[in-house]
Amino acid sequence: LVPHPRTFERRFVLTPLEEVAPERCPDGWRDALPPDEVTPRGQLRR
Repeated sequence: LVPHPRTFERRFVLTPLEEVAPERCPDGWRDALPPDEVTPRGQLRR
């Protein structure tokens, strides 16, 4: 398994990884990374 070079910069990767293999997450990553944000861009159209 070859991890992506920025694996440890991505909260969406580290959050589930912490649940299954917390020893693989760097110490203090929750404080070091900005929160994930989802910003609405307008109404969805179908």
